[in-house]
Amino acid sequence: MKISRIVIILQVCMILLLNPQAQASPFYVEDGKIFGHKGPDSTISFFVQDAAPNWKTQIHKVFSTDSKYYYFLYVDVIDRNFETNPLPNMVMTLNGQNIPLKLLEGTKPVIEKKNLSAYYELPEEVIQTLAKADTMVLTLQFDNAKVATRKTIPSKFAGFKQIAVVDKSSYIREGQLLDQNQNIEKTIFHPQIFIPNATPEEVIDALIYETNFSTYKGKEEFDYSSGYFVYHTSDPQVVQLLCREGLSSGYDFVTIACRPYNNGVWVTLSLMADASDGYTFYEQTKSSSFVGTMGYWRSNSRLWAMKLHSVYGKLYGKIDYGFICDPQNSEKGPFKIKSVDVNMFPQLDGVKVGDILTSIDNVSTTLMCSLDQEYWLDNGIGGPRTFTFRTAAGEEKKVTITPQFRSSKLEERKDYKKVLAEKMPKWFIKKETKVVSQDGYFLESDIYNPLGRNLK
Repeated sequence: MKISRIVIILQVCMILLLNPQAQASPFYVEDGKIFGHKGPDSTISFFVQDAAPNWKTQIHKVFSTDSKYYYFLYVDVIDRNFETNPLPNMVMTLNGQNIPLKLLEGTKPVIEKKNLSAYYELPEEVIQTLAKADTMVLTLQFDNAKVATRKTIPSKFAGFKQIAVVDKSSYIREGQLLDQNQNIEKTIFHPQIFIPNATPEEVIDALIYETNFSTYKGKEEFDYSSGYFVYHTSDPQVVQLLCREGLSSGYDFVTIACRPYNNGVWVTLSLMADASDGYTFYEQTKSSSFVGTMGYWRSNSRLWAMKLHSVYGKLYGKIDYGFICDPQNSEKGPFKIKSVDVNMFPQLDGVKVGDILTSIDNVSTTLMCSLDQEYWLDNGIGGPRTFTFRTAAGEEKKVTITPQFRSSKLEERKDYKKVLAEKMPKWFIKKETKVVSQDGYFLESDIYNPLGRNLK
């Protein structure tokens, strides 16, 4: 095992053991970088953090579905003064200016022994002051005149200053905000999607099937060489899959979490964290705190996204907007148009083959890959979408399209449960129930939108 990997393991173990309230995430969060998260109700939250073993600071900017936004500060602090003192006052100091902060209305702080988790209001004027500041210090003032402080170092503070200029259109996919200098083909994909008219059990069975069975030349066969062991957990809506075939020094490992939402299921696949030339997944539970480190390669991230999208189509159906982008131009946008159906979608009159799709709902396609485009289109099934095309003459044409839906017919759906029962080897299914807690995998969490509606 590499020294760097051992160091990472020890660091994570210490954080998890010292901070039992640590929030799980489907991706590794790098301090000082801005990350984005999109909830099942299309709420978008951006956050930047500064984490130490005894003090984690996050500033969030949340865009609700009506495009209004608010900011808040989240802190998770360990200090022995919490055992004997009531809730302390929070003060943010920017360039020497002390700014008392109020608890975020509608939220309650949680104090458990030495640990505080709390949300604080950040008015617009405070954010604007923050954007111009050079230093930020947070201070908790206890009644016994003692204090706990955290100063964000300059290398991490840059991200906090930039949160003010982040817009809703900055969100492309789960994880760190993409920029023009990144190779989009090599960035991580964090699969999550809402599947209407489905149940958690159906989605889990379909993903197990997609992962374990081959239909090469029309023949349905279980893949013994690289099949996935299925670990059922104490939560019937959460399963964990472990690949039999080793990757590097570890194993391909994924947690599938499904939650009923409205008339369907919100699915999140917890995959990996960034670690040098590969990716590392950290699995934590209350029972063992830290299970292990598994190598997980970049290409598999995209494969899992493709599997989840395939399940979406098979269980729900296809969304048609009247045009298809050229698959030859799939790794990075903007995308060329391959075909246009003007007969079914007269709004597309004037859009030609070879024109360029430059934005979806005013979000640029420049930093999207083809999977991003598919996820964006399929997650917008509730109403019309606005597309911007650039013609061969360089003119821009905006078109609003209400999609046509081609449902997956119930009688044509594969009976995944029956296939798994009849054809999947029983020794690949671990019947013992593994105990997991919500700290051990990523679902919806109040930390991303404490004033909004989330999954419970």
